[in-house]
Amino acid sequence: MVRSARILDLDGSVTSQARLVERLGNGLDVVSLRELGPAVRYLPSKKSAGELDAAVCSLEPVRLTLTGSGDFHHATASILKRFEEPLSLLVFDQHSDWIGSSPCPCGSWLLDALRLPHVERVVVIGTDRKSIEGWKILHGPVREILFGRVEIYPLNCKASRCLGRRRGEPACATLTRGLL
Repeated sequence: MVRSARILDLDGSVTSQARLVERLGNGLDVVSLRELGPAVRYLPSKKSAGELDAAVCSLEPVRLTLTGSGDFHHATASILKRFEEPLSLLVFDQHSDWIGSSPCPCGSWLLDALRLPHVERVVVIGTDRKSIEGWKILHGPVREILFGRVEIYPLNCKASRCLGRRRGEPACATLTRGLL
């Protein structure tokens, strides 16, 4: 049977939701990774992140993967490695998660996802202004933003032109290319 959904059970937060598990039905695959959970929660070391990557990369890709709390969102980069066909990534997050100088995968996982050739487009919704203004945007995927591979719909900024700001506008307003 081809699985349509998977739970990477890192902390029990998804598997404890009986109604959700029931609705996902027979196509659900539950992979217990609770022994890795504490080490990869939020700010994992490179060693722990590598262990998670190895565990996830041994799995077949599925259409929907649930990882538990938001403390495990950086597992997305490992999940995406299993795909070969072109795809678009939709991210709901208040943080940009593309700071290349970040000492851990939690702050830079989106850059890892953008390095994958089959990730054609990334749309980030809900990023907070403080996560993308000033120097933070310059350490992000500026080229991908300029060429439309990354679109950002921030939570608390007005839309304007791509990276060409008007006097008096906040820097983050330049990222949405007038699409709001």
